[in-house]
Amino acid sequence: NGANNISWLAAEYSMVNKGDVIARLDDEAIRTETRSKRHELAMTEQDVIEKQGALNQELGTISGDIIMVNQEKYFAERYSVDDERIFSKLDIINAMQNLTYLNSKQNYLHWKNNSFNDSSSGEMGLLDLKKSQFQNEIDQLDNNLDNLEVKAPHSGLLLYHANWRGEKPKVGQLAWSNQTIARLPDTSNMKAKLFVVEHEAIDLGVGQSVSLSLLAA
Repeated sequence: NGANNISWLAAEYSMVNKGDVIARLDDEAIRTETRSKRHELAMTEQDVIEKQGALNQELGTISGDIIMVNQEKYFAERYSVDDERIFSKLDIINAMQNLTYLNSKQNYLHWKNNSFNDSSSGEMGLLDLKKSQFQNEIDQLDNNLDNLEVKAPHSGLLLYHANWRGEKPKVGQLAWSNQTIARLPDTSNMKAKLFVVEHEAIDLGVGQSVSLSLLAA
């Protein structure tokens, strides 16, 4: 994709077979970008590990608080002090307030746990998406590396294609995606158009033999 410098070209006017490499493109820019993307992917993977560790630690703290409150609530409910013959009204009120507080704290911790799970799932999802994007970019770059060799689709005579300025591809020149670099005409079936300068056609006649040769190296 994009443009790459041509690093090597096969000799023009040479006969090539199907699958022969006729041009190679420079891979340095792609390899540099690939190294950069792999570094970014490694950094993101490290972020995932650190974030997962922090989330697990926070979740463990919340879970520990829930267990402790559950135990406190269990004892508060089991050993209630609502008998006025044994406990003063102040003790009973304090016990009821403590149970109300434990119920509220229990509800809050469960809400915090659910909210934390939702937010942590979102954070991990974003990091996983980031990892996936880097991996897709690396896969695309690797695919581009595999396509830096231009191979002959069939056998034929190698003729480089000239652009609108009449320039043919050369080493060091940029080659763009979908750019025509060369053509491979089948020389086993060719037509020749011959022209003779008028003042040289004095002795030209029908049926005379003509000898011609292909200008090729």
